[in-house]
Amino acid sequence: GTVSADPAEDAIKSRLGFYNMARHYFGGLVGMAKGDVEYDAAQAQDYADVIAYLAQVNTDGMWPEGSSNVDRPGLTRSLPNIWSDPDGVLKYQQDWVDTSIVLQNTVADGVPALRAGLDGVNQACTACHDQYRAKDF
Repeated sequence: GTVSADPAEDAIKSRLGFYNMARHYFGGLVGMAKGDVEYDAAQAQDYADVIAYLAQVNTDGMWPEGSSNVDRPGLTRSLPNIWSDPDGVLKYQQDWVDTSIVLQNTVADGVPALRAGLDGVNQACTACHDQYRAKDF
């Protein structure tokens, strides 16, 4: 439901929070992959489990018509083509699911596996962002 008189703005805030949460867990794994944080297989597994879960959350309610960067400049980078290309969006969404499951299933195998899994998820995210997200607000 909505928490203000502007359902589109609520949806934008919700999805920004959702993707920021995913980025938080991804960033924790990147720290281990870079060696900035000591690799911990159990913690890496926990983080990868969250990422895989988030990838599979139905976020349809966070994408109402009228919530693109054209409709709400300065609030979102979501391009209008998200709403005109649902099949493309779903393909990229499935890529996030698939790559995050690979990460989830291999992350405890050590740093090389962690790096490979992160690379797959990063490629899936970047490919979608390149199509459907403006570079800046």
